[in-house]
Amino acid sequence: MCIRDRSYIIGGALAVLMTMSGVYITLRMNAFMWASILTALMAMGIYKILKLEKDASVHEINIAQTAASTGGILAAGICFTIPAIYFLDPELFDTLISDPGSFLFKVFVLALVGGIMGVLFSAYLRKHMIIEENLPFVIGEATADTIMAGKRGGRKIKVLLSAFGFSAIFTTLRDGVSLSIGKLHFVFNGIIPDFKQFQLGVFKIEVPFIPMAFGAGYLIGYKIVSIWFLGCLFSYYLFQPLVHYLYNVPMEQMITYTLPLGVGAVIGGGVTLFILRVIPSSIRTFKAMISAKVSKDELNPRLIPIFAVISIFIMSFILNLSIVASILAILGIWVITALAGRMTGEIGIDPMEVFAVIIVLFVKLAVSLGTMESIAIAAIAAVSVGVAGDLLFDLKAGHMLKTSPKSQAKAQILGVIIGSSVVGFSLLAILNAFTLGSPELYALQARSVSYMLGAIDVKIFLIGIIIGTAITLMKFPGMVFGVGIFIPLYLSVAFFIGGVVNYINRKKAEDETERLIASGLIGGEGVVGAILAIVKMLPLML
Repeated sequence: MCIRDRSYIIGGALAVLMTMSGVYITLRMNAFMWASILTALMAMGIYKILKLEKDASVHEINIAQTAASTGGILAAGICFTIPAIYFLDPELFDTLISDPGSFLFKVFVLALVGGIMGVLFSAYLRKHMIIEENLPFVIGEATADTIMAGKRGGRKIKVLLSAFGFSAIFTTLRDGVSLSIGKLHFVFNGIIPDFKQFQLGVFKIEVPFIPMAFGAGYLIGYKIVSIWFLGCLFSYYLFQPLVHYLYNVPMEQMITYTLPLGVGAVIGGGVTLFILRVIPSSIRTFKAMISAKVSKDELNPRLIPIFAVISIFIMSFILNLSIVASILAILGIWVITALAGRMTGEIGIDPMEVFAVIIVLFVKLAVSLGTMESIAIAAIAAVSVGVAGDLLFDLKAGHMLKTSPKSQAKAQILGVIIGSSVVGFSLLAILNAFTLGSPELYALQARSVSYMLGAIDVKIFLIGIIIGTAITLMKFPGMVFGVGIFIPLYLSVAFFIGGVVNYINRKKAEDETERLIASGLIGGEGVVGAILAIVKMLPLML
């Protein structure tokens, strides 16, 4: 067996595990995590167990983790959207899951089309965003640091593992552990909160306890994080108090105002960026497709129109979408994938459910869509932008490690195929074990999708578009500002603190130690989060 083949086999096996845990994390914990660092550590661990670590190159580990990381993000895209049917039309949802065979087939097709679309639409962005613009793609940088430290050993791996261990222990003490198999019942409730809230006069202050966000904020850097934090301050200390004063809206219902404003700002900033930057880049890509001047180590861009035609056929004749709706959806996903790639490159955040709703609303401008059709398009879009962000992170790591981008793209496609085959079964298991919509399976993102597709405030949405456009024209990232508007305050504070530490550290000579500490903080919480999810899911798997 050649080295590259075994990296695909190991990566594919890990993709199964990551898909299963991804379903649980998304629906039970109302979150998702970028799994690149986690899968890099898992791949290195498997090579060590199999006693293959000595001849396993950084490229082999990079390829294996690229395939593996796909499962979690693909599961998130499906779970952010499919359960939204329940909140929009409970009877339709009951009908859907009452036929497991049909349900599994539809989920497989949606995940597969969206996943491959995400790989193809993002792979061609590599040269522009990673090489020419050198966007940070912080999770990718941290993944590369993790792999290199693991191979070098010595002091660097000790620094990484120390930060990793601290973050892992801290996360366990915060989140707790719950295991129930047969007569074995063990429950440890966390003793550390996610954040501590204080009241300073009329202002609400939230002190976060999130190692992963601290590390990510450090790697993202002060400039981008500051714009994000400004959006958060604008939302919490100006916009929300103003809405509360003028309309007497309870603070717990403020999401119905902040979400459309933030989404509008993301769209306004994104469309402006698309016109100013993405279109010129796409023109260069189109010329490369015509001239066929493609590196042997890159995916051929001509695969994009070929798969686009195949996708139109699948969406029209298998998913029962109209030809017009299918074409518009693919065009919209191409645009939004580029915007999602830039957002993950700049701040490491990819609001997949928001992008998915944007595509549905875009298609609805021309075609009438029912609930099932809307969610089908949303699922494909969410998976596409999620997989795109994940691949760009891995390609950033690959660029630093000098791994073949073509091999990475192939590994990602393998992860898409495996994840698409597993995600439906995992989703059914969760739905049969818990009550959707209850506190134990709240499905926050699916609820948000149902809200945005049901009744979004158009006036506030348009104001958000104007704000995002204006900020972007002033050469500040309007998309980042928009995310700050609807992201929780404590999470934004955590990222900002990491950015401030980065700014202070810039006054000294650049030291790789701080980067390794930040990577360890991200990896520790990410690994423990996944392990706790798998432990909680064991009763469903046995």
